[in-house]
Amino acid sequence: MNGTADGPLDHDAAASRITQVENRVGRTKRIYVGSVVLLGVITLAYFAVVGGIPRAVVKPYDSLLVLFPVALFFVVVGIRRASTSARGVLRVEQWLLAGYIVAMVVAGALEIFVFRQGTVAAALPGLLPAAVCFAAAGVLGKK
Repeated sequence: MNGTADGPLDHDAAASRITQVENRVGRTKRIYVGSVVLLGVITLAYFAVVGGIPRAVVKPYDSLLVLFPVALFFVVVGIRRASTSARGVLRVEQWLLAGYIVAMVVAGALEIFVFRQGTVAAALPGLLPAAVCFAAAGVLGKK
């Protein structure tokens, strides 16, 4: 008996369907993990640019610069919604979301109150949220 949506599948059709689903899940997983890594890389670049440029040059664009990481995070969330997630992956996502938000707040505070803009050291706070992204991508890649 050949498999249809209404009837049972024979062994070969079931094995074929399982392979198709595994391939699709693997593809969406790679896209999702890649997007989390990309979020980390872009976060590093963001802090390098914002920290490396003197404050007087960046001041007129402050509101746009604050919204950029938020918009970028929602792009990654949109990519995630296109894939299916198991319970373990959802826990990692919650950890990623909370960790990224806390790390961005801490990095932003360091950027504003501790480091002098226009110096190499001012780019260092970006390592915090980027590390959260890279750690989450590593965990997601193993799931």
